[in-house]
Amino acid sequence: MRVAPLVALSDEQREVLEARGRARRASARSVERAQIVLLAAAGWQNREIAAQMRVTPEKVARWRPRFLTGGWPRSSTMRRGPAARARSRRPTCAAWST
Repeated sequence: MRVAPLVALSDEQREVLEARGRARRASARSVERAQIVLLAAAGWQNREIAAQMRVTPEKVARWRPRFLTGGWPRSSTMRRGPAARARSRRPTCAAWST
């Protein structure tokens, strides 16, 4: 059986994630991701987190390593999908001048 990697949080990261997890004006996705990371840091396994939060274990398994590799700022501002790839391939302004 595979074991999910342990999430260790600094005091500052924990404070930011707890605030985000309680935020009323944050997006639902952002709140959910913060709660996933907090439960992972508390030692919960992916299946337990998924059952508690009523999400798929795959979603939990996806966000644990994303947080570990990039931390919270990267996780919350990641570009995804074809539009993000197209934006990153646009030429500079000089190429569009007439």
